[in-house]
Amino acid sequence: PGGLLTSAVDVASLFVPKGSDIVSAKGRGFPGVLYRSRVEPILDSSTKLAVLVNGGTASAAEIVSGAIQDLDVGIIVGSDRTFGKGLVQSVDDLPFDTALKFTVAKYYTPSGRCIQGINYSEGDKSLDGGKYKADKVADKDRSVFF
Repeated sequence: PGGLLTSAVDVASLFVPKGSDIVSAKGRGFPGVLYRSRVEPILDSSTKLAVLVNGGTASAAEIVSGAIQDLDVGIIVGSDRTFGKGLVQSVDDLPFDTALKFTVAKYYTPSGRCIQGINYSEGDKSLDGGKYKADKVADKDRSVFF
């Protein structure tokens, strides 16, 4: 359902052509980062590949499936959209053995699609007191690939 970024890059590298973009991270005040495959794929280019996903497919698994799909190495098959966990987070230590975890960027597939499936924003102070809200990205704002 998830995993580490480095593991996702390592797994995707086994399937995509050497030198291919796998995932990038972009954010306000965050230096952009791009991860590329540095090894030859283990599969012959004529091998058919299908990746199975569901609503529990998240984070690192979405990075792998996004790279495979965007680079036309295989197809993605599933009855649901993936979870949409595409946030880059940092952790800063605080006093009293505590820490603060905060979002610094979002992950993007090689074609530039944002993996994150939920938008977080501040609400309207006149309607809800300015509470933060979470809204799923609308289907009309998502790209469908065939």
